[in-house]
Amino acid sequence: MNGTVVVLYGTVDRASRNYTFLKSSFEEKEGLIVIEQTNQEIDFDLLRRKLEEMTAERVLFVSTDIYGPVKELTPMLEAFDSHGEDIVGLILQPPYSEGINKQFYQSISVECFSLSYRVLIDSDIKENFDKFIIHGKRRFIETDDNNPLEILQERGYTVSGLINKDNFEDFVIDAGYDYVKNKSYELLSDTVCPFLFKRRFEADNNLNDDLNRAIDYIKDNTKYDIDLMLEDVALTVNPLDSKRNLNLNYIIPHRFPVYKEFDEAIYSKTAIFAHIYYEDRIDNCFEYLNIIPDGVHVYITTSNPASYEIMSKRIKKSWNLRLIKNHGRDISALWVEDAPILKKYEYVCYVHDKKTSGQKGNILNGDYYHYNVWENTLKNDMYINNILYTLSTNRRLGFLSPPFPIFFDYKGLLGYEWTICYEPTLELAQDLGITANIDERKPPFAFSNTFWAKTDAILPLINRKLEYKDFPEEPLPNDGSISHAIERIYIYVAQSQGYFSGIMEHSDYASMELNSMQKIMADKNIKLNKMWAERDNQARRADRLQRERDVYREAIDNAYIGISAAKRKTVLSIPKGKLYIYGSGKIGKRTASQLIDYGFEVSAFLVSDGQEMSQKVDGINCYHFSDVKIVEDDILIIALNQSNYEQVRGMLNEVPNKVLYSEIIF
Repeated sequence: MNGTVVVLYGTVDRASRNYTFLKSSFEEKEGLIVIEQTNQEIDFDLLRRKLEEMTAERVLFVSTDIYGPVKELTPMLEAFDSHGEDIVGLILQPPYSEGINKQFYQSISVECFSLSYRVLIDSDIKENFDKFIIHGKRRFIETDDNNPLEILQERGYTVSGLINKDNFEDFVIDAGYDYVKNKSYELLSDTVCPFLFKRRFEADNNLNDDLNRAIDYIKDNTKYDIDLMLEDVALTVNPLDSKRNLNLNYIIPHRFPVYKEFDEAIYSKTAIFAHIYYEDRIDNCFEYLNIIPDGVHVYITTSNPASYEIMSKRIKKSWNLRLIKNHGRDISALWVEDAPILKKYEYVCYVHDKKTSGQKGNILNGDYYHYNVWENTLKNDMYINNILYTLSTNRRLGFLSPPFPIFFDYKGLLGYEWTICYEPTLELAQDLGITANIDERKPPFAFSNTFWAKTDAILPLINRKLEYKDFPEEPLPNDGSISHAIERIYIYVAQSQGYFSGIMEHSDYASMELNSMQKIMADKNIKLNKMWAERDNQARRADRLQRERDVYREAIDNAYIGISAAKRKTVLSIPKGKLYIYGSGKIGKRTASQLIDYGFEVSAFLVSDGQEMSQKVDGINCYHFSDVKIVEDDILIIALNQSNYEQVRGMLNEVPNKVLYSEIIF
């Protein structure tokens, strides 16, 4: 790509190793001039002067929101050089949809595109660069704005893309697919694209096999240091997005090792902290504590003197047991009493007992919460070894939490994990000096004060040196206190330290959890389907009611055949004679109800002679047919089903010739 100006634009941390690598990769290419336009507006006058100095024809814009290049740049640069259009995107995305309300225009990949000289000197484009280019990928059809690319084409500019629908002939655009979100692996393996896009890590996808295949491709087929990418993702992408898109759910075996070799020297770098308050939980807690491998340091706290006496007779000699102040419960036990000790170790675990009184909620909530956190932190010695191996061999993994409880009352919090703690968590983050990506729309997935972690991942909390006075007095508020904020802030503290956070659970628990999740989904689907079915039934009933009204209206109208249309209107509104309904069953009663709704007065129901009947039906008199004398101005409506109608048909001959009647047959 001879004589080309490359502009690196966007917001960037100059200390970012990924950005340094990106910049140097372009600077190494002969014939390219690299200009940084980071953290500021694009200087179009500067770009124009550079193009004129170089007698170059175009500018290549490269966003800082990309990772790589993971492979050689030359094929992409040569492809850009061979396209003579005014606007050339690395990717030209056809229109596509994401659900009912998100219909996207054709767009270019704003992370990498080139513009010709004549586009750059267009003053209107200079003033509307952000609208025409940068945000073009997210213009909704429902907005008043026209498609930015269409506007440019209408002005006479030509548009193309190095990668377009021809590269993905088997890809169904109408199904609502975005190349970046769904074809990251193919973009790297089958096209000239040398980048993985940051927005792929922020996508709200249910399945993320494509992204993980792309990362494996980079590891297996390129020399790119994957940690350049993972470091930036860990520091900047919301932890919930990171967990979902990188599948940071660790199903840890507890019956066999996941390692080839395990160095027990790691035990000396590891400490397990437990806070046990309830006397009737001690036996269960010690079942877990007693399986901790020798060599791992164990610290136990309690604020209950009775529990202290019981445990003091059962602890191992190497363990440390302390009776502490009863203020702040398990949160203060860790962050006031244990915090000074944490720094001694590289890997730490914290776990506490849990109980819910019948006065505060379903007692099973506490029982299963307790089971959840202890099972998934200290299942057995093999499980502990496998967790330590997982943490020690994953450089960017810093924090592991038990899965969110999905049983009893807790499942109602799924999707609402912030409760009322978003603002308190933000305040705590500010107090700790962390600038993590905290988003109210993306709640924390870690929801307890139980975890395994690298000490460095939680260092800001350790350095804060919390005191008892930072915690509210008993009775502790049910929600919204600093304790509840601490439970939610762990994953953001880890992010500020450049670490990913994930979920840990042993394989048996994962199997049980899968059954629970399937039941929750089934129950919700059944409820949802019943709701929709009821809505459909209401719509069908309304439609049937309207059709019946039409039938009844037509029946009344037909009863006046022979009367002029003008006169018929008057007669319909003020009937001269009496109005009878033959049939007092379901059809007859519905007919009467409709006629009354229209303002008619139903004189009586008539039934066949000898038929059993009530003197009144729905407040209307009821007579045998022969007991009523029907005269010329009366109206007789036959409201029967087909079978009954055939039986009474002959009786109509007894009705005076000038009496008009109509039949409603269902």
